[in-house]
Amino acid sequence: MINKSVFLSLLVIGVVAASAGTGTWAVISDTDSSEGNTITTGMIDLEVNGGGILDGNDEVIPVPILVEIPDMKPGREFVVTKQLMLHNNPGYVSLSITDLEEDGGELSEPEKEWEEAHPGSEDWGIGEVIVFDLSYRVDTTGNGVINENDAPAVVVVEYADYERLFTMDRDGDVFALGPDGNAAELPAETLIEVYQSFHMNEEAKNWVQGDTCTFTEIFYAEQLDYTGEEPTYIGPNLVDDD
Repeated sequence: MINKSVFLSLLVIGVVAASAGTGTWAVISDTDSSEGNTITTGMIDLEVNGGGILDGNDEVIPVPILVEIPDMKPGREFVVTKQLMLHNNPGYVSLSITDLEEDGGELSEPEKEWEEAHPGSEDWGIGEVIVFDLSYRVDTTGNGVINENDAPAVVVVEYADYERLFTMDRDGDVFALGPDGNAAELPAETLIEVYQSFHMNEEAKNWVQGDTCTFTEIFYAEQLDYTGEEPTYIGPNLVDDD
């Protein structure tokens, strides 16, 4: 049996040993912090012929009329050039044609004779004999202009494959800018020239005299998603959500 003095000696030794052991667990450390972390959504702003962006007063610059052909004739071709630029982010771009309307215009004597000789032709519209093709080029050299040093034109649609464009059943069709209408990634802050070539059938007769077709062109830009994959659909919502 341990006597009292021995027991007290062992207790003191244990306390001293425990105290000494506790002191050996001290560590050297450092803490750093990062403040002001943010997440900001990306931006994309499509400029079309100098319009569709904000001016210095934060007012929207309207997109001008893009197609104005006052004297179309059978067999004629008119090429309309449009300049686009995606600001802030690369993306996909499409063109939609909607709000198609046809007007017979002022009746001329030759047109009247033709319609009298061909009953029913008075209901025909100029869209029956007008088609277009669509292509574009990108300023791949980055000098702010399109020239022979840039990549060749990319064909979106050829008029030979898209007959009678301006009939009402074509209203709302969407054309993605890319080879054969397949959406292609377009760079930001880079000039893109779009070429729209309108053709009137050379066999159109006197019934087209003075006829007019009006329409709206909608260019739509969509920022790339995080995967960078081609979208399944590229085009504006042409149906009211209401």
